Amino acid sequence: MKATIQTFRALTATVFRRAFIPAAWIVGSVITALYLLTFYLGGWVHPFWWLLLVVLMPVTLVIVALAAAAWYLSGRLFPRPLTITERSQIKDFSDKIIRVAEVRATPIPIVFMLIAKDVIRGKNSSYIESIVDDSASLKDDFLSLRNMFVPKNLS
Repeated sequence: MKATIQTFRALTATVFRRAFIPAAWIVGSVITALYLLTFYLGGWVHPFWWLLLVVLMPVTLVIVALAAAAWYLSGRLFPRPLTITERSQIKDFSDKIIRVAEVRATPIPIVFMLIAKDVIRGKNSSYIESIVDDSASLKDDFLSLRNMFVPKNLS
């Protein structure tokens, strides 16, 4: 498999896992709140509310099964086991990609406010500097990541 494809696979798995963890916390919190609400309503309001568990338990099992499958498949997406330094480099690169994507999706008035805040304080615009630095270094960072996956020949 080509080094570029392996790099994209590692980046995809990393970005997916970084987005999956907060989503899992939110879904888990909502499910926990629904169970607590069901216990409260069934125990103190009316026993009829215990029937809500008939729907809630299978839905919970399906969600947990889907989440476990997604986590397992994202782990299989990594081209090979990565070292701690490789994971760190891929994580840093994925952070840059996410920051640039967030800037692209930020409405223009908010961008103006962020720049104006720095101008009013009499400083350089850290907002613009960080975006320029991130986007300028993306190509070099990607090439160094790709070099991690180039097969090494022993001669």
